[in-house]
Amino acid sequence: MAETFKGLLKADIASIPSILEDVRADLLHRRRDLMAILRENAGARVLLTGCGSSYSAALYGQFLLRRYTPLHATAVQCTDLLCHQELYLKEDVPLCLIYISRSGTTTETVLACERFLGRGGVRAYSVTCSPSSPLARLASPLFSLAKASDQAMPMTRSLEAFCYMFAWLASSYASEGGMIEALDALPERMGRCLDEHDRTCREIALEPGIGRYALLGGGPLSAMARDGALKFCQFCSLPAIALQPMEYIHGFVSAAGGDQMAILLASEGGARFEEYVLHRLSEIGEPTAVLSATAAALAPGFRCLDLSPYAGGNDFISGLYYSPMLWLMAACKAESLGMDPDAPRHAARAVHIPHRP
Repeated sequence: MAETFKGLLKADIASIPSILEDVRADLLHRRRDLMAILRENAGARVLLTGCGSSYSAALYGQFLLRRYTPLHATAVQCTDLLCHQELYLKEDVPLCLIYISRSGTTTETVLACERFLGRGGVRAYSVTCSPSSPLARLASPLFSLAKASDQAMPMTRSLEAFCYMFAWLASSYASEGGMIEALDALPERMGRCLDEHDRTCREIALEPGIGRYALLGGGPLSAMARDGALKFCQFCSLPAIALQPMEYIHGFVSAAGGDQMAILLASEGGARFEEYVLHRLSEIGEPTAVLSATAAALAPGFRCLDLSPYAGGNDFISGLYYSPMLWLMAACKAESLGMDPDAPRHAARAVHIPHRP
């Protein structure tokens, strides 16, 4: 990677290829046990839960488990699970809870795990980067790799590791050969992708006059759009929203203006509707960038990142390439505003509530 920006965050993003190699090796070593966990929970209702970027991983995992396994998976924000448990828990249905927390110490996540630990018919698993954390001690580890933890405060390489893990689990369970091959090749390809698009990410981030962002992604890419919006808010202290592309046209587009940039995460499944969205954005003159994993989705007149040589059109694989590009953009924008993406203001590595509810 070129010197897009300095500091720990860049080092975290640049290290993603090697971290994913470690993740893949760990998953291969534990493959038999992991497949057994999926089979044991085939008839259960699966809730994936987390906070902040960990909830984005839950969203992505939800779509993967729905698509490639028989698991009835639903992502729920951890605070909602705590405060509105009656909406999610059914006495007559076996329940599998997957708690996601980089630190394994996030108050809501640990509290939710403690609260439901004693319920009959509930299996609990943890996804974390801290094998000795309270969460890892409370719930059986589904994934725990300390190397994946970030050096900077924000979740980047750890989030990529969590998402890669869910993609590997789902595709391995389904024996989805094409996706497994793409995941095997992803660490090496990611390194080349970061090098190739480093400069373009910076150019998009530094487009003058931009003070707001709309991240547009549907299906599994909604998870990446959500986290991208979070990162622009977190790194840059700028307003950012995440929406399904057509939903943006249903009213939110009224807030569009020359100071807002739309960033479309192009999908294979939603290509026809996304073409219309780009047409409308062109009509109203909203600055727009397109991240595309299919050459057909590249739009003349817009700034485009062509990731088709790497992702190959599978929306789940595309998302794994899109996220680091968004993180690079948000970090470059932050530095241009004199902010430190390594340690965003008012943010914490893990949220701890002093007096637990």
